[in-house]
Amino acid sequence: MDFERAQAQEHLVAAQDGICHHCGEPLDANNIITSESDGNESGKKHHFCCYGCMSVYGLLHSNNLQEFYQYQDVQKSKNPKLLQTTSKESYEKLSDKYQFMDKKEFLNDFITIDNDKLRVHFLIEGIHCLACVWLIERISKLLDFIDHGQVNIGNNVASFTIDTKKPYSIAKLAATLEGLGYLPHAYNPASNKSVKLSNRTEILRIGVAASAMMNIMIYAISNYAGATHEYARLFDGISLAFALPVILFSAKPIFISSLSAIKLKSTSVDIPLAMAIAFGFILSTYNFLIGSGPVYFDSITTLVFLILLSRFAVKVLTQKSMSTKGISSLFYNTGVKLVKDGKEEQVYSSKIEVGDTIVVEEDERIIFDCKLLSEKGIILNTINTGESHPIVLNKGDKIKAGAICIGPSISLEVEEIGLQTQLGKTLERIESNSIQKNPANLWAKKISKYFTIGIIFLSTIVLLQGLYTGNLTTSFEKILAILIVGCPCAFAIATPIVIATRINKLKSIGIYIKNESSLEELNNTKNLIFDKTGTLTKGDFAVNHFINKSQYSDNEILAIALGIERSIQHPIAIAIKKYAKSKLTKEEANQYQLIDVVNILGSGVSAIINKAQYEIKAITQQEKNLIGLFKDSTLLATFEVSDSVRAESIQVVNHLKAKDIDIHLSTGDHSDSAYDVATKLGINPKHIYIEQKPEEKLTLAAKLKNVTFIGDGDNDALAMVKANTSIAIGARADMAMRSCDIYVANDDLSPIQILFQVASNVRETLRRNIFFAVSYNIVGISLAMANIITPLYAAILMPLSSLTVLLSSTIPLIGFDKRILKIKGKS
Repeated sequence: MDFERAQAQEHLVAAQDGICHHCGEPLDANNIITSESDGNESGKKHHFCCYGCMSVYGLLHSNNLQEFYQYQDVQKSKNPKLLQTTSKESYEKLSDKYQFMDKKEFLNDFITIDNDKLRVHFLIEGIHCLACVWLIERISKLLDFIDHGQVNIGNNVASFTIDTKKPYSIAKLAATLEGLGYLPHAYNPASNKSVKLSNRTEILRIGVAASAMMNIMIYAISNYAGATHEYARLFDGISLAFALPVILFSAKPIFISSLSAIKLKSTSVDIPLAMAIAFGFILSTYNFLIGSGPVYFDSITTLVFLILLSRFAVKVLTQKSMSTKGISSLFYNTGVKLVKDGKEEQVYSSKIEVGDTIVVEEDERIIFDCKLLSEKGIILNTINTGESHPIVLNKGDKIKAGAICIGPSISLEVEEIGLQTQLGKTLERIESNSIQKNPANLWAKKISKYFTIGIIFLSTIVLLQGLYTGNLTTSFEKILAILIVGCPCAFAIATPIVIATRINKLKSIGIYIKNESSLEELNNTKNLIFDKTGTLTKGDFAVNHFINKSQYSDNEILAIALGIERSIQHPIAIAIKKYAKSKLTKEEANQYQLIDVVNILGSGVSAIINKAQYEIKAITQQEKNLIGLFKDSTLLATFEVSDSVRAESIQVVNHLKAKDIDIHLSTGDHSDSAYDVATKLGINPKHIYIEQKPEEKLTLAAKLKNVTFIGDGDNDALAMVKANTSIAIGARADMAMRSCDIYVANDDLSPIQILFQVASNVRETLRRNIFFAVSYNIVGISLAMANIITPLYAAILMPLSSLTVLLSSTIPLIGFDKRILKIKGKS
């Protein structure tokens, strides 16, 4: 195909320019993997950064999935390493890792039946763009037992339909997904059964109201057109019959909400709504029965339909993101390597008991509270302590659930499982919402309160006037006119329509609003707490300063450091290697390759070069970011290694400071790293909080007023639940994503500026809408009080306020996309 040839040519040129033919990562001049052509380009070769990329490239082409590259290019992604290794050895290892998914216990928990077909669902990490979605949905080309796949990019859930006529393996499916670079987590949508049932009921209520409204309109129009007395009475009777299910079923939530507010001695916009519906229906029914006076069944059913529809629209949009429920599934619904009778077996985590011995591999998360049985272990315990540096443990030390093993595999004795672990208790607190958010002080609620009281007060005055004059019939009609023309229909849909349209627009650029009040609440922000690592910084270590303290040249020192660190995959080692490679020629970089290197667990690395002992390690335990190169215990050079600040962080922080928001920095890291970042961003040193554990971040969020918390890590979840508004940055499937009010899928801080601008727009639009609605109602109520308009004219005029609010809410969205591009610095 012409497209394939053109695409292959484009990628070949890219490889020749120094980037991987598959993933687009820069090529290491010392480690270029070259392959023959895929068959479409005779005599041409492709270059890759690793065997994994070469394997995946071949896999895609051999299965006619090369169109993946077209979608990848269309997305203009920043060269993400979308796909990982799929070599035979690693694939078999992945299949072993997911063995538990083919066991009966797992199948019972996670396989669902849909129209007599089996379906399995995964929460997927690593979905970056349309190319990812396209590839995952075509996984049936790689696995013949998959009938088809479907990805919901809004919540990163992939669903697969299984052909049971063929031998199938969920473990093989999961291994294939991870082999392609997409980490799967078992997910059971049945956990949202109550939500789906509630939605189904609400849709039914809306459907009943819509059907009744349309039928009643037919007969109402006939009456307005001048139907005869007999036909008019017949049409009114039919309208009454259609209105009954609307009153008894569709409007039920409005009545329940009103009664609840009254019982709690509170006010609600639903109270005047309920009064208008009930009073209008009763008066219309009475007029029909006595055969005299107008009926308003058309206005009542229209009112119920509009209110239910607008509220449901907002609810559906906010449900698109993950709720806090089911966070534990990310940690506990997994496989564990159990050691029994000297043999290792991959089992489902629910089979593990206290006292069992398990083995945790490198880069694997520990899901139980354990005791270390191995002589040494090295973990990353960010989720529990907030500390981003590795921690070295000795035999007998305790390890809390949630930590990640980043050294060689370790043996552990299980001491606590499930909700008895420290992580389990944290999850339980989040999922049960036992941590209450600071109370929101939304101005719209205050206006609603006074508006409701005013309607009830005026209606009471008119009723007392009727009792005093003895003319109750006139008073009832006047009250109904007040309730209809003053009915807060426009007021009730003002907030939902504004929020719904903004939620939908933000979703289109990868910002998901999970709590509908959060856009309003952002405007009240007085204190904003930033997490540091992965939020204000990139989360990747880099060498900021290099100082040569020896008589050797800089390039000689860097060549030695590169030779020593070449085989080490620790984050600091990777940073030093990148820095050295950027300064050295190919010959210099290859100068020290055949040397014996010893990785001293948690302490650094050591090597013998020309009979001299060299070491690379931290200068002191307190200065973990200052790394030294030693020769026979003599310091030759230092590398200051730290996480680099995001390029957009300064712009975002300055934008927020211009809004008179106090910026705070909360981090689990030590003071040097925190103060360095704060200095670069202009954050007040008094607002820096170092070495903070999750509980301390929670305390900070509770202490400050009108707080917005922005973070990306598991250790931020408690503070996110406590803050007035919380924002999770990045596309990781973790507790932060589920605990937040707003989820930013892109690993970029720029959307924060967009969010605050949209929040300001929400407040301005709401104020304008409320002004229109209140002005309209004041005029209408005044005319009704003066007997200038009847309930019939009030019913005709009522939709005008809703139309005004609708136009007011949607017109400001024109030019939204251009404004977003301007914020992001694009033309």
